[in-house]
Amino acid sequence: MSRCSFCRRAAPSLRSGRGVGSACSTRPLCVPHTIVPLEPIDLDAEVALLKRSLRESGRRVCASYEVATVDNFRSLLTLGRFNAVHFSGHGHPHSLAFEDGCGAAHFVDLGQLRRLMNAGDGHAGVQLVFVNCCYSAVAAANFVDAGIPHVIASPLRLRDRAAAAFTRGFYLSLAVGKTVADAFSIAKESVRCAPKMDPAEADKFVLLPAGAPHDATIFADAPRRIGTADPPPAVP
Repeated sequence: MSRCSFCRRAAPSLRSGRGVGSACSTRPLCVPHTIVPLEPIDLDAEVALLKRSLRESGRRVCASYEVATVDNFRSLLTLGRFNAVHFSGHGHPHSLAFEDGCGAAHFVDLGQLRRLMNAGDGHAGVQLVFVNCCYSAVAAANFVDAGIPHVIASPLRLRDRAAAAFTRGFYLSLAVGKTVADAFSIAKESVRCAPKMDPAEADKFVLLPAGAPHDATIFADAPRRIGTADPPPAVP
């Protein structure tokens, strides 16, 4: 099953608004005369992690969580309500695993995916894409070519706990108003210092385009949730 999450700033509910979007895929791959199951992904745990990180930020950042069919992906881009997309699923050097209408894997060629995003200036407003799957560097490069200014991916196989630690650190930092670059740095160090974690796992994450400043604050203007307040000033 694949799932896409879409997020926006200052939205009143988890089903609409300009914010983060997420997609995940773990369904079987259908081949003539045989079914080859893809490795399962705990998407419920990832959605819970995203919700927790956004909630604890104290900011009203809206998120919508959808099964990653091509239709859902294109429809959410067309609606233009989100400025971040989080894709969770299975990667391949030349495609991403979406789902078809029956719950089976639907591998979309990366060139086709780029054209789908570019059609009609269809990704206007999307500032960030996080391709949270193994071997996603080529997919990330296509998102960059499509004009997305901030893309996170991994060219290598990721451990689930490393991906979770990174996701947690990144979205919490982004939601409280950190820049993309700062949130990426915080997330990498969160992975490096996680218990029972090989520190080298942190270096598997890349932020593209390489060399760009990535100094945008995606959710900087998200209002505070009711009942939250500014932290007390630091003691001199």
